Amino acid sequence: DALTLYDTKLADGSNILQKRVKVADIYINKAMAYSKMGQHHYSLKFLNQALSIKEDVLGATSFAVAGILNNIASVYADRASRKTLMNADRQEAMDTYTRALNIFLREPSTRRGQSAASTALQIQRNQTIANTYHNMGIVLSEMGKFHESTYHYGRAVYLQNNTETVGPWSH
Repeated sequence: DALTLYDTKLADGSNILQKRVKVADIYINKAMAYSKMGQHHYSLKFLNQALSIKEDVLGATSFAVAGILNNIASVYADRASRKTLMNADRQEAMDTYTRALNIFLREPSTRRGQSAASTALQIQRNQTIANTYHNMGIVLSEMGKFHESTYHYGRAVYLQNNTETVGPWSH
């Protein structure tokens, strides 16, 4: 009957979304391999493909999207640190870290499809935020923006030292 056929189609659709997420994860792994080989152009290509898929499937404000943005920013920062006069890459890294940080700092229950975070998830979230602040501090220091760099390092240290008691709005 028609309802059974529709239910089958819906199940197939769910499998398609799961397959797309798996493809995005493969792109991420491939990108990280290229990054380790210093082939930043290919790394960025595959990370951007993964970003597009995850934004489409999970939403632009999902934690997974922020994680990919963090990876993209790290590739720009790494590429900038390997060459001289790469402030454009450093600025791109900062802009992308900022996009990721804005997603990470959102109240977890406001992200699409995610409920309020458990204590373990809150700790993981705060450690991720601390790492992002730390990475931003490195890039800012390389840009000669030492005052801003010190602020970001301070946020990272604060979160690492107080991660179990930090609330989502204390950043």
